[in-house]
Amino acid sequence: MPLAVVPPLTPARVDAQLIRSTCERVIWQVTEAEATEYASTLDLLHGFIGLLLPTVSGRLRELRGEWAQTAGHVITRVEGALAVPEKEQGAEHLHDVAMLCRALLTLHELPAPAPAGA
Repeated sequence: MPLAVVPPLTPARVDAQLIRSTCERVIWQVTEAEATEYASTLDLLHGFIGLLLPTVSGRLRELRGEWAQTAGHVITRVEGALAVPEKEQGAEHLHDVAMLCRALLTLHELPAPAPAGA
């Protein structure tokens, strides 16, 4: 099965199940993928990251403790992964981006913290 066959998503519609299943497929089956699929799958993951990163970045100030540290680390790693030159992108990079995308999804899904004094 090709790695990158999904409908378009918009910021108003984050399909967590689709993102998670795509990331899982890439993480566990990337070595089985054809090299020609890497670019299209990477573009797909970049799209997911584009949907999730603004939300996670925006929530960074409200997160506390380990969650805040984790979010900061993931954001930094995502920015680094997005800056990798195309000639250095391959199966390992695709795997890393999928792992980071899945981490962003987890952070995106965190419930909002309780209001102060609640």
